[in-house]
Amino acid sequence: MPGESDDTYPRVSPDDASSREPTRGELLRFIGIMVLFWASLYVFVPVMAPLAAQRGASMRLIGVIVGSYGLVLFLSRIPLGIWSDRRRSRAKFVGYGFVAAAAGALGMALIDNPLVMVASRGLTGVAAAMWVMVTVLFASRYSLDRIPYAMGVAITCSYFTQTVVTLSGGIIADRFGWEAPFFVAALFAVGGLGLVRTLEDTSPPAASTPVLGEIVRVATRPAVLVASLLAALVMAVQLMTVHGFTPLLATELGAGGSALGILSFAATAMMGAGSYVSGRWIVHRVGPAATVTAEFTLASAFTGSLSISASLPVLVVLQAIGALGIGVVLTPLSSLTLEAVPIQLRATAMAVFQAIYSLGIFAGPLIAGALAERHGISAAFIGASAVAACGAAVSVPAIRRAYAFAIHRPSAETS
Repeated sequence: MPGESDDTYPRVSPDDASSREPTRGELLRFIGIMVLFWASLYVFVPVMAPLAAQRGASMRLIGVIVGSYGLVLFLSRIPLGIWSDRRRSRAKFVGYGFVAAAAGALGMALIDNPLVMVASRGLTGVAAAMWVMVTVLFASRYSLDRIPYAMGVAITCSYFTQTVVTLSGGIIADRFGWEAPFFVAALFAVGGLGLVRTLEDTSPPAASTPVLGEIVRVATRPAVLVASLLAALVMAVQLMTVHGFTPLLATELGAGGSALGILSFAATAMMGAGSYVSGRWIVHRVGPAATVTAEFTLASAFTGSLSISASLPVLVVLQAIGALGIGVVLTPLSSLTLEAVPIQLRATAMAVFQAIYSLGIFAGPLIAGALAERHGISAAFIGASAVAACGAAVSVPAIRRAYAFAIHRPSAETS
């Protein structure tokens, strides 16, 4: 392949060579499910932190509200992925996720209490954990060498949806009240539940259900661990800024609901664009290690500059450029995780990946909240910049070492 670097993805045996491309109808159903999935979880995000502040939450408690989503993801993703593998079911679990999304959104809308918001936000984390099953079910329609493309489509779809609904959520809040986006989220979840019932479920053979030893081997594979830990840093930066404290800074600068929607729209649009070009072009030409390092550096530089933003237009531009780096990074890391394991263990592997990166979703907002409460909101962005800089510093040696392990110990990496 032209431009292929020395850190090309390690390959496992083509045990899924019989996978087929999805039909047009299947692809449209998958896209519909992915759109409704993320719409039900993100249409209220632009106004969630400001609403919590309006209800009397401190900066530290706002960090807990934002981070409770990640804590529940961390606790639930691996058990749910294992359960899905053992039950040999994917679509049914996605349906459960839509139910949890509706319940969590309604809880935040109907009960005017910051502590209830913590619990309800956590319930939406249960819903988000089902993304494991969505991605694995979608990837099962493709052959091994098309997995980066499939993951690029899935991540692009998630970011595109977040782009549209975050803009819409801000407008809805301005027009109908700040609780209205939460009711709309519940409606999206009901629609997704109906659509997922039309989807044909596929599963690995019963004999391939993982046992504890296989699960441990998946969780300790260097490729999976490296990808997961780097993704945790990416998600920490995202939740410290785009979905955490940038909206609070924007309200200090005079933003209303629509302006908050525009702020989130610009960031998620750039993350979506980054994930698309990453899956289709960047990674295959410069290699995953170089891609991840460069984009962590970009995110660090522009996230740190948020701390000196003096106007809304400047804030929108700086966050959008930093968000581009976040979007580019996730595609190679998620693809690496799926390619590192046999098909029958991919739900478990993706659950490990998403559970570990959920630590970033949980810890990032807590750190940002503590920094903001003690040193002012600018400190939250300086902290996010430092996290991204750490990612840039360790990416190349960590990723190349994981690949070297895969090459020199093939029996450990392909069993």
